[in-house]
Amino acid sequence: LVPLWSLLEHKDANPTKAAELKKYMEDQWAESKAKIPEYHYAPELAWKSMGGLCRNRVNGKWNVVTFGAWCYNAAGVPGESCKAACNSMHDCVAAGSFGVSACDLFTARTGKPSSCPTGFTANSHS
Repeated sequence: LVPLWSLLEHKDANPTKAAELKKYMEDQWAESKAKIPEYHYAPELAWKSMGGLCRNRVNGKWNVVTFGAWCYNAAGVPGESCKAACNSMHDCVAAGSFGVSACDLFTARTGKPSSCPTGFTANSHS
């Protein structure tokens, strides 16, 4: 369960309207003397760091040429920034950082992703 205003808090939505809606709802609850519900959000995703390639399996074995649609940036996105870029992309399921600052953002989709962050190039699945 997520309060409606949280959907508007994203920078691409309308944070001002989110604050107005939250205040309005809290005022309504106060007026009605209703108990303001407590919301339990999903926990933050945990990162699992591993060595090697970020790929998928074929017949139960890792296959270096099997992956979903992905975004690529050759420079300027070192490790932690690569993770942040993945967190900002709604369909990113894994990130690979290599070299000085190259970054791959993988999805579980086919075709080319339409949600690559600025500076990234969209690439098709294998």
